Amino acid sequence: MLGWSAIYLWIGFGCQGNPGAPVVEQKPPVLEQKPVVRVAGTLQTPTLWEAKNQYVVTGDITVPRGVTLKIQGGTEVKFDGFYQLIIDGGLLLEGTAESPVLFSSNKTEPRT
Repeated sequence: MLGWSAIYLWIGFGCQGNPGAPVVEQKPPVLEQKPVVRVAGTLQTPTLWEAKNQYVVTGDITVPRGVTLKIQGGTEVKFDGFYQLIIDGGLLLEGTAESPVLFSSNKTEPRT
């Protein structure tokens, strides 16, 4: 076991500052661009928001009694203002620790 540790450390130190060592470029991760679906108003039928889309809330959303809004894990819901999600019916969030449902602001700058 000591031999492997010594080799690992030697390789690690050998690459730092070595002019002959290959240069490894670190690129930022490519963010997946999802289609944007703008939503507002009262849902009339059971509705599914899919993870393949990004939902931008542009007005209050009401889920009336007898209607359910189901949101898949991995779905992003961004509010484009101070709007409400009013639930009189059902709301089912299918998020997990690995694939959460994310609610956030659609604004890039904080409110001043």
